[in-house]
Amino acid sequence: MKQIRKTMITLVCVLALCLAAACGSNNDATENGMNKNETTDTVEERKDGTTMGEDIKDGVEDLGDAVKDGVENTGDAIRDGVEDLTDTK
Repeated sequence: MKQIRKTMITLVCVLALCLAAACGSNNDATENGMNKNETTDTVEERKDGTTMGEDIKDGVEDLGDAVKDGVENTGDAIRDGVEDLTDTK
């Protein structure tokens, strides 16, 4: 019983060590994207005259329309399926 317990504790320690070591990086922190000071389009207008906020708004509206269409199509398919089951020919 002691041998099994010792083996399990050793296995847990090895697993913890592997998980902790796998999160590292060979690159410097400035090279792996953590400390980059890139300029982003926030409020400034881009070359085409739009802002990032307008793009996000348009994307959310498109997503809302797609979800609405998907729900309507699902409802229609369920209704058609129920009608097919209740039709006796």
